[in-house]
Formats: sequence, C-alpha cells, structure tokens
Amino acid sequence: MTELAGQSAKLRKLGIISAVACPVIWGITPIYFHFLVALGVMESLGHRALWAAIWMVLCVMPFGFSASVLAIFKDGRTLFWLFMASLLVAVNWSTFLVAISTNQLVESSFGYFIYPLMAIALGVVVLKESLSRWSWLAVFLASAGVVWKAVTLGSVPYIALILGASFAVYALLRKQIKVEPIAGMIAEMLLLAPFAMAYLLFSSYGQGGSGFFFFDGSGYGIMMAISSGFLTALPLVFFHIGNRYLSLTMAGFLFFINPSLQLLLGLMVYDEPFSWAECAGFILIWAGLVIHLCQPHPES
Repeated sequence: MTELAGQSAKLRKLGIISAVACPVIWGITPIYFHFLVALGVMESLGHRALWAAIWMVLCVMPFGFSASVLAIFKDGRTLFWLFMASLLVAVNWSTFLVAISTNQLVESSFGYFIYPLMAIALGVVVLKESLSRWSWLAVFLASAGVVWKAVTLGSVPYIALILGASFAVYALLRKQIKVEPIAGMIAEMLLLAPFAMAYLLFSSYGQGGSGFFFFDGSGYGIMMAISSGFLTALPLVFFHIGNRYLSLTMAGFLFFINPSLQLLLGLMVYDEPFSWAECAGFILIWAGLVIHLCQPHPES
C-alpha cells in the first residue's frame, strides 16, 4: 500500500513539473519565434511541423509508443479525426506566428486567456454539458471582454479569437478521440509532416523558389529550422503528461502561466501598445477565469 502511495506521489510530482514546464516554455518561446519568423512565416510553419514530427519519431516514439501509433494508422476513423485535429494545430501555429511577426503578442495572450472559457461554451453546445450559474457568469464575462475590445477598439480581435477557438475545438476533438494522448500527438505530427515537406520543397525548389531548403541555406538557417521542431515537440509532450497525472482544474490553472508570460513579454520586452480599453477587456476575462477556477470542480 505504501509503495502504491509512493508511486502515486511520484506521478503527481511528474505531472506538476510537466504542467509547469509546458506553459513556461510556451510563454517564453515568442522570443525565439521572433527570430524564426524573420526568415519567413510560412517557411517557419513548415519547418515547425516537419521537424516536430522528426523529433517525435526519434526521441518519443521509441519509448513504448510505436505499437500504439501503428494501431492508430490502421484505424481509418480514428485517423480521420486525428487529421482534423492536426489541421486545427496548423491553424493555431500559423496564427501564433502571424501574431509574432506583426507584433501582436498581447493579442495572442488574450486568445489563450479566453481559450478555456470558449472550451466551456463548446461543451455546452456540442456535448450538452450543464453549467453552474457561476460558469455561466464566467462565460458571460469572457464574451463581454471580447465585445468590449471589438467595440472600443473598432476592430474584432481576430487573432485572439482564432487562437482561442482553434485550441478549444482541438481540445474538444481530442476529448472525443479514444487514443493514448502522446501516441495521438505523434500521429498528428506524422499526418502534418508530408504536407509540410511538400510545401517546403515547392517553396525552395519550385518556380521562383529560393533554392535553399533551410531558409537561406546558412548554418543559422539550418539551426533555426531543426530547433523549431524541438521547441514545438517538447512542450506538447509536457502538456499531455501534465494532463494525464493532474486534475483538469490543476492543469487548467497552471496553463495560465503561458498567456501571462506572453502578456509580460509583449508589454515589457516588445513595448506593444496597451490601452485602458484593452486593459478593461482583459479585466473582464480575468474576472471570468477567477470565477471559473475558484468554484468547486470535480477531480478528473
């Protein structure tokens, strides 16, 4: 009994370490991606997808996941839905890279703050889940924050909405697909890789191409291309480990390290504008998050 309790404590500790490491990496990698997107946004996306798959196969798949991944590729229905999930990942990645290349890191952080509340709304609409009055209030405040930003700033926060919605729909899909989380993630990367390879080959050697597969063909370009996959794959592994060994409430709470760090980077490092109107929108979102996270949740 003592041995089982010790093992459980070790797994929980692993879950906490992973659930903290993931959003910390996500939160500070915009510094890296600022240098990456200077080499080309679409090329950056292609290299992220291709090299993330390669890193997964080399470093993660050998650790007991090969059979699970092969089983996924034999199940056409599961493979189809994982492919849909992988497209949402591509949308999320490309939007994030656009946000960085256009100096909209604050807007990006807004998207990741509203993501969990968008996931709640999807659960009600799609899964017919019931909500407490406090959760309804949280969703209302999040909606009010988005509307406030749209009205006061005179434009819809498209980047924030696409980032939040793509991640929320992705979470909904993955909840419905009955696969081992890390094996499913490896399969997603493998499904994206051929499209990434095709794009990179065409953009490099097709009509009007640069003639270089690794950005500008320099050592710097090679290093940035390969490392982009590593910095994409590593936090995803931590994300799934954290979700496996912690309750959804705890993992969800720790996730907010990511947009918090993004917001600080946008304001303090990249000196992005942040008006009182934007601040009010964030306050509405934060109020909704506090209400949602502080109410009693069943352990998952």
